[in-house]
Amino acid sequence: MRRWLFLILALPALAATNDPIDRAIQQLGAPKHADREQAQQFLWNAGDAAIPALERAVQSPDPEVNQRARSVLNDLKLGIRPDTPPEVRSLLRRFHDATEDEARQAVVAELSSLGEKAIPFIVSLAQSIPTTEQRGNIFGPVLEQIAEAVETLKNQPNPTPEQVSRAQNSLRLYSAIIPEDMSVPQELIPHLDQMGQTKLADEMFAAAFAAQEGLAAKSPDHADVHNNAAWLCAIARRRVDDGLKHALKAVELAPKIPAYLDTLAELYFQKGDRAKAIETIDKCIALDADTPYFKQQRDRFEKGKPTDSLPNMELHQE
Repeated sequence: MRRWLFLILALPALAATNDPIDRAIQQLGAPKHADREQAQQFLWNAGDAAIPALERAVQSPDPEVNQRARSVLNDLKLGIRPDTPPEVRSLLRRFHDATEDEARQAVVAELSSLGEKAIPFIVSLAQSIPTTEQRGNIFGPVLEQIAEAVETLKNQPNPTPEQVSRAQNSLRLYSAIIPEDMSVPQELIPHLDQMGQTKLADEMFAAAFAAQEGLAAKSPDHADVHNNAAWLCAIARRRVDDGLKHALKAVELAPKIPAYLDTLAELYFQKGDRAKAIETIDKCIALDADTPYFKQQRDRFEKGKPTDSLPNMELHQE
């Protein structure tokens, strides 16, 4: 009876060792060097699925298990995988070992010189930096390249496939480095539509709007974030219903900000509700009668069409 009881109690532990990741963790401390190496490589190949087990393994009193688990865990958290090019691996490690922004900026400059293959890693690094100011400082070299690519696209009525591809990569990086800033997408999306580059405009909008949705999810009570998402929809004339929800939320949070009311009015107009658009822009004008843009908007709502160009105004948001 005791023998059967022992086997029953041992079943959970035996079952646990049937998991290949758990077995590999155990093998990190195997007597044979080849077995330890094979286990470490297996865990690296397993990727994110191995992270929970590795986090437990770094607490192991066995120094061999501890060291090998820590090495794999650090690489996985840095985004380094077996298929990561060796030159990129070394740069990612340098970036995370650096303690000064200048040193990180130098790494970013080297990464960007590697071309398209480095883009996913630059995006990942940018997303690991919490503040806009620090991201802007560290990724300055990339932002300069983005500005150049954007200007090239704006000045080319018939961009080449290579220029379009470069712009796509640049805008992807821009959304990762400065998701809070909508100035480039707001300027370029209508321009791309006019050029007939609808696919690129759609891709740019999708990336920019996803970034704004992410910010709104993190800061649901931040009116400016909701207004930025709404105004992007208004300028791009895409996902107007979603834009209207964000605009209503921005006005609910800050009902006395003229720019937020103007965003809401524009989205009502694009939805075909001329009366609501005029009613809302009148509230805006009552708060700020000195800004010509708002009165021009009212004239457009009264006499124009949603597809008509907006009045010229350098800065919509406050």
